[in-house]
Amino acid sequence: MRLNSRRCRLLAACCLALALAPGCTKSPTDTARARSIQNQVAGSVTLEDFLNPAETFVWLEGFDLGTRADEDGGFSLQLPDRGEQSALPGGVEGLFKLYFFNANYFIKTLDLVILNGEFVVGRGDLLTNGDLNTQPTLANIVTIRTEIDSSEIRANYNGILTVSVRISPVNRADTVNIVFPGLIESSQARIFIDGIGLEKSYALTSNSFTVGEFGKEVIPEEELTSNVQVRDRPIVLNMEITWRNGLADPGEYEILPYLLIDHQEIPPALLANLGVNSANLLEAFRNIPFGVHAAKLNILPAE
Repeated sequence: MRLNSRRCRLLAACCLALALAPGCTKSPTDTARARSIQNQVAGSVTLEDFLNPAETFVWLEGFDLGTRADEDGGFSLQLPDRGEQSALPGGVEGLFKLYFFNANYFIKTLDLVILNGEFVVGRGDLLTNGDLNTQPTLANIVTIRTEIDSSEIRANYNGILTVSVRISPVNRADTVNIVFPGLIESSQARIFIDGIGLEKSYALTSNSFTVGEFGKEVIPEEELTSNVQVRDRPIVLNMEITWRNGLADPGEYEILPYLLIDHQEIPPALLANLGVNSANLLEAFRNIPFGVHAAKLNILPAE
């Protein structure tokens, strides 16, 4: 069947109108732009020694955006709306570093490109699908390990528990400064039993430590000061907890040393975002993430 010319013109006009109707189709340019920018970045981070990466701090410079990794190392950061970023109506532009921070590991950074206040995929360390081009793994600079002579006690136990804290540089070439805030605050080092409450869960030490070469036994004690340099040898602190009946409820706890690690240049704005300032060392200890091979203390119900 042949259509007359009037009907042909009518059909052509309808098709043209549908093609131009808003929302019906997108031009190739619009589609490409939708894929090239986004306001959120997500990924995951791991630690070289396979400790749990939870609490590793992820921070975007320039925006002062920070978040902590979850139990699997996952994280996400979302940029604020362009109008909230700066006085520029189009939003912030430039190359910005994404920091991954855990105190006893080397800092890792990735580059992110931002245009008109949004991340540009396919540029810097952001792939075209919006994923990071690598899963950052933080290299260990110093290993911290705690041990306890009795891993299981009753809640009504009265006596002494001996704890050792071993701090070992991973490579001889690395130098790490360990700060013991307890020696600054009260002239005695402290250790925390995580889960009891930081204010009351501390013990005192003899304020000395032993040192040893790699692969050798420890050698005579040295006086413990508030700042100890760990360079080509591990140090071991031997500490005593005077345990009293009812100090903690039944449950499992971790033994954590009260120390701070100072080994690399950290942007002051990153530390400020973490809530860290030099006037409150206990608050710094609470807020700064660091990895510990922590001894477990299991407290059983009283007999």
